[in-house]
Amino acid sequence: MVGRLEFRMPLYDGGTARARLRETAWRGRELKSSVQTQQRAHSSESELVALQFHQLAREIGEETARLAALESRRESVQARQGQTIVSPLELANLQMQIGRTEARLIELQMEQEQVRGRALFLAEELTSVLRLNLGDDGC
Repeated sequence: MVGRLEFRMPLYDGGTARARLRETAWRGRELKSSVQTQQRAHSSESELVALQFHQLAREIGEETARLAALESRRESVQARQGQTIVSPLELANLQMQIGRTEARLIELQMEQEQVRGRALFLAEELTSVLRLNLGDDGC
């Protein structure tokens, strides 16, 4: 049995192989840096949206409590007004405060829904990047 092995390799290729390796390494570092930048941006935006949502939930709770207190106060003023002579201006002032509080509560709820929509949009962007399909098994 006779075999022959032939191996050809240029002794010098003018540095093109080394240049290609350097370019490939540079592109790899560039892509890795880009991915890390995108991850940091997504993470910070997600944290900001979560913080805004919790802040709005807290404000909605405060406004709801304030509205309940104002309505309770209005009921007591109305009860007193039926028994004694009280200034109707006080009742009108309370009604105006209740209206403002209700308007502020509606504004906060709308803003919270906008933030919720933004959070859902961020989650949808993430699922498209990760190529996740809703309803598919993860295994």
